[in-house]
Amino acid sequence: MPNSTVDTSNNVLTCLQLYIDDMEESNLEEESTPNAPLDPEKNERKTVVQLFGIEMTAPKGMKNPIRLVITMITLNLLLLFLLSKAF
Repeated sequence: MPNSTVDTSNNVLTCLQLYIDDMEESNLEEESTPNAPLDPEKNERKTVVQLFGIEMTAPKGMKNPIRLVITMITLNLLLLFLLSKAF
């Protein structure tokens, strides 16, 4: 009977050690993996508008970035107008 307790505790310790080893390996992999902003392949951008030295860029695969910006500006102005009328 006492041997089964020793075997169980050894199994638990072995499982814990394997878990710790896996965690250390995954932490090393995360540290060695470059972040997306530093990776030039994932950070491809295109210039959309350049006015007075200010450049607006968008991800290369984005469709109609100008329309998106104009829509957001319009919605913000509409909300500002509605809030000014409410108060």
